[in-house]
Amino acid sequence: MRSISSSRVNDVVLIDTPPAAANVTVCVLMAADGVMVPTVLDYLALDGVRQFARAYHQVVLQLKATLLGLAIAPMMIDFRNNMQKRVLDDLRLGFGGGQMMRGVRIDVSVAEAFALNQPLRRYQINSRAAEDFRAVADDVTRRFNLPATTRAGGADSLDRCNDHVAEFLAGRHARL
Repeated sequence: MRSISSSRVNDVVLIDTPPAAANVTVCVLMAADGVMVPTVLDYLALDGVRQFARAYHQVVLQLKATLLGLAIAPMMIDFRNNMQKRVLDDLRLGFGGGQMMRGVRIDVSVAEAFALNQPLRRYQINSRAAEDFRAVADDVTRRFNLPATTRAGGADSLDRCNDHVAEFLAGRHARL
């Protein structure tokens, strides 16, 4: 996997791993430059984020992985829900505001686009979720020091990169 990132053919490679696959997760962490953890805001998920963070730090310390950091992205946010507010506060308190990325608010357009097998940015480009996913993609590019332009060319290549990151996250979000 290291050859993917060291060849620099691609500016961004996103790898989605199941949290329970420990060996796969360790291999991915060793190949990664940075880690983003999307999470829903409930206490079971909070426990999972804490367990992952412990594994992340073990890999960094014991295997000397050179990671740019751990970023947490809340998904399916509904601020009408008091439990979600408390879990978000617990995440900020436990990991610090610097580890938190902007999140994605709950939006039915994600499920609708997924059901129609269409990218969210084509189904409803101006939806609240599409806007949120673009913001998270911007956070990813800034957080992990991705280039402002890519060799593939031009000023709009970062926008294309962010579109792909946002689309990946939207698909992942629909499966949560």
